[in-house]
Order: sequence, then C-alpha cells, then structure tokens
Amino acid sequence: VEIDTRTGLLANDLTPEQYVEEQAFLKLPGNLTAWERNQALEWAEELETTAGDAPTEETAEEDIPVAITQPANGARLQGVVQITGRARSDDFEQYRLEFQPAGGGGDDWVLISISGSQITDGTLGFWDTNGLLAGPYSLRLVLVDEERGEISVRVEVLVVLVVDPVEPTATPSPTPVILPTETPPEEVQGRRRRKRATEA
Repeated sequence: VEIDTRTGLLANDLTPEQYVEEQAFLKLPGNLTAWERNQALEWAEELETTAGDAPTEETAEEDIPVAITQPANGARLQGVVQITGRARSDDFEQYRLEFQPAGGGGDDWVLISISGSQITDGTLGFWDTNGLLAGPYSLRLVLVDEERGEISVRVEVLVVLVVDPVEPTATPSPTPVILPTETPPEEVQGRRRRKRATEA
C-alpha cells in the first residue's frame, strides 16, 4: 500500500514523490491470546511490516503538517514579508524558515527563524528581504517531527528592489524681459522748438 509518510494516510496526488512509501500491513485476528499477539508483533517488526489495518482514508490538504499560505508561489516581494501557514504534528519538536537563491543546490539554506511552538493557521515568521539582490528565491518551511523526521514545503518567489520615490524637479519660471520705451533725443526736440520760434 502506498502511504503518505507525512500523515500516515494513503498517498494521492497531493503527496510529493519523496513522501510516498510502499508499506505492508499485517492484520491481526481479534481472538489472539496475549502471547500470540506479542509473537505476531515481533514477527511483523522483523519483516518491517506494520501490524494492524491499513489506512483507508487518503491524505487531505488539512492533514498535511506543513503549509505556506502566504506568500504564494510566484509572488513579488520587497521589504519585510509576513509568512503565514501551518506547522503542526502529533510529535512536533520545532519548525524553521529558510531561504536560498532559486536553483541553489544542497544544504545552502539561510535560516530566517526557528520556533518551538506549533502553528495551526497563522503567522510563522517574518522575512526581511532588504539587502538581498533582486531575483528569484526559494522559501522553505521545515517541520521536525520526533516520529516522522523532517517534513518540508517550499514556494518560489521573486524579490524586487525597493525604489524610493523621486520628487520631480521644479522648473524655474522664465524671468520677464522689460523692453525700454523709445524716446526721441532731446537735441532733436530742441531744434524743432527753435525752428518754430524763428518762424514766429
């Protein structure tokens, strides 16, 4: 039976390949004595078989221990970003938020924050993207479960630069030009006055 190792339920389309595991189940009769039951459990353990009934329900979205609801895949981010989602399990130990440039390989993850408190549906942490180079990044949530180990989910986002608004430069008003009024020369006016006096 294919099991979703994150939930212990049947795997389906919601189950990433790395969390699908083929498991065998040993159904025990109900009329076993205590000794017979213990023997059957030991036998099942030696065969790496789960004693009991196989699950009949498939994994649903709300069954998955980890989820990032915001930011969404493909979101454009700048400044301080609030990260919301879910991080809870029966054997919860802690969760952490990490990031790395998209396409980065291996364990080159940068820690954003770590918490020992379960979150059912709320704020997981805050990511300060100031100072990062603009470009695509992977954001990852990792839950550590004592029984199931590490369970993670990631989203791909785009960090953009914060551009400060630039005030428009004021255009100076043109200085008005005052043209001088043309006045006849005094000497000419004097000649005209003398001429009129002679005629008289």
